[in-house]
Amino acid sequence: MEINSISKENINNLRKLSDIKKDKDIKQGAYAIYPGSRCPLALVNHVFSGINGVAKLIVGTAECTYYNKNISIRSKDEFESNTTWSYSLDPKEVIFGCSDGIISALQEIDKTGAEVIVLVSACVPEMIGEDFQGIARKANSILNAKVIHINAAHFKCYSSIPSKEASLSSLCDIMEKQNVEKDTINLLGEGSNKLLKSEVISLLKEHNIKINCTIPHNLTVDSLRKAPSAALSIVTDIAALPLAERIHEKFGTPYVLFPHLLDIDEIKTAYKEIASYLDISIEKEIDELYINAKEGIEPYKSILKGKTFASGYMLLDPFIHSAFLSSLGMKPVYIEAEYFFDKNKLWSDKILSLDCNPYVGHTFNFSTINNALKAFPVDYFFGYTPIEKSETSAMKCIKYKNYDSELGFEQPLGVLKNICYINKSCNHEINGEVNE
Repeated sequence: MEINSISKENINNLRKLSDIKKDKDIKQGAYAIYPGSRCPLALVNHVFSGINGVAKLIVGTAECTYYNKNISIRSKDEFESNTTWSYSLDPKEVIFGCSDGIISALQEIDKTGAEVIVLVSACVPEMIGEDFQGIARKANSILNAKVIHINAAHFKCYSSIPSKEASLSSLCDIMEKQNVEKDTINLLGEGSNKLLKSEVISLLKEHNIKINCTIPHNLTVDSLRKAPSAALSIVTDIAALPLAERIHEKFGTPYVLFPHLLDIDEIKTAYKEIASYLDISIEKEIDELYINAKEGIEPYKSILKGKTFASGYMLLDPFIHSAFLSSLGMKPVYIEAEYFFDKNKLWSDKILSLDCNPYVGHTFNFSTINNALKAFPVDYFFGYTPIEKSETSAMKCIKYKNYDSELGFEQPLGVLKNICYINKSCNHEINGEVNE
């Protein structure tokens, strides 16, 4: 593809997918470093907001604590009893430390009867070197509540995902050894509570499989303690993989990685792993779903082959999404990612094996993605990122709204139907008519 030379100058810093081996390899699109996608406090708050009996203490500057209070109010926590406390650093504490004040604050929170207190450190207290692990140890020796520390310093990375991973992983510290209940599963990952009517869960329910916990949603501290009673964990969010690994190591609970997959062979493999661990016979149903999905996908290939696309902030993993569309003959030219997980190498390698080597940038960097779209005019843009689109542009902008309620062979078909719903000529070719 020919590149607009003026626009290319604005994205000189970007790297190609072949250069990305870890998250830090993703470069900014300009020489001025973008400050990052979003503060980790938002995702830390979200992880713990669905657990009744957990209180959070945010330690930072006045700006940090105000931001987190705003997030807490706007997120409408699942339990009204959830509380977010703030500890705003005094200027003297920035110089001499704040451990005594934090201990006093934790003692006050302990009086409310909270079962678990999450001590969250923001940028400034981490920058001055406060010993939060030591504070947590001391608090655990004198309080009734269990205290867990989460490092949410934004300056250490360009993403909130490491703090999200740490928050999810820390939930294992609340769990206790249980007798395993046959035919039960845990769903691990952000948004797992929205999958209860998905293809995967519906099929498992038909075979009398019950959901033990949807972590981190709709929980009490007591139900979280009993999470290891499940026979299997299904990981629906790559950020929850470290949690699954810890549960497996500590309690022996096996797990299957089943994020929002789109490749039907990967979906089939994940299904078979689940069936094996749960000792259920669903081979016939899997094969039927696989054949139907394969037949359903086939008509789209000739229509989408050769079409170019870019992705902005989206709620599907951008590498899983791009690998799937690339396998249909489409050409990715720009991928915007919030984070590059180690597991993403599986899908990035698939993209590269299909002779595609798109540029990769960080999410929420609006100037970069708009410059990229000027440099690489594309047929489709996927995502929720605000973009500048001229009136003469033929680019189709697609927001996939059902991503979080689908899991299984229904998902790739949902993605393709969504593309062709937006592109009415494509819809006409598939169905012979346009569905309004």
